[in-house]
Amino acid sequence: MKLYHFTALEYLRSILAEGITTGDVPLGPRRHGNAVWLTRAPEPNAQLWTNDGSHVLSDDERRLHASIFGAPVPRGSRVPDKRAVRLTVEVPEGDKLLTQWLPYARLRGAKTKWFRALESSPDWYIYRGTIPPAWLVAVAPLSAEARGMLTPDGPPAADEAEERGDTQTESES
Repeated sequence: MKLYHFTALEYLRSILAEGITTGDVPLGPRRHGNAVWLTRAPEPNAQLWTNDGSHVLSDDERRLHASIFGAPVPRGSRVPDKRAVRLTVEVPEGDKLLTQWLPYARLRGAKTKWFRALESSPDWYIYRGTIPPAWLVAVAPLSAEARGMLTPDGPPAADEAEERGDTQTESES
């Protein structure tokens, strides 16, 4: 089944090396699960759950993040642009770890009010495992920054990234 995963440029190198290993699945304002988000919608503007990466977190948002994830967030932190890169993913037909978002969330006790807040879509899927690199069949740079950094052969070599100070290895997207 062809699906799409949108991610930030900061996460791409580790995703291409390790696969998509984690994902933040909101089940309520302070409840989160770990699974990989996928969608049937290839358009970046259909991904209303994220922004363009320019939003700097307010003090209240930093406190909320720290209370949810248990780690302080420095002043000036921004939300990564998770629409910068679109990955095309081929999930094998019948894979039992793939499920639609709405049934997944309902089974975990998410409330109807939360579905509305997230503008729930039947296009959303959850994969409850690691998406291996072999399932990533295309990488499409969507933001100007991503188009400038990605070559036709993929992301820049590690030494080029280090020269720019771009050495983040987080797999979460």
